[in-house]
Amino acid sequence: GVSATGGSKSATVVWSIPADGGSAIQGQTVWVFDVRGRQVGSVSVASTSASVTITRLAPRKSFSFTVSAWNTVGTGSSSARSNTISTTR
Repeated sequence: GVSATGGSKSATVVWSIPADGGSAIQGQTVWVFDVRGRQVGSVSVASTSASVTITRLAPRKSFSFTVSAWNTVGTGSSSARSNTISTTR
């Protein structure tokens, strides 16, 4: 699963690294969604990461997140959406 905690114009997102499907994970993408469910950004992270702090988010706004991993086979399905967080100033 994916969970998130809001901070000052930021969010810390934590997840479980998915199974690799027989080919080593080469990277992961954390997708950022606004309160209406629109994708508003993404962050690429290392294959071994299981958390990231996303900065420069708009203050006093709500966001949720999904994570997908990729390897030589392709990009896996996105995780379920995280809880919704609110950023602070």
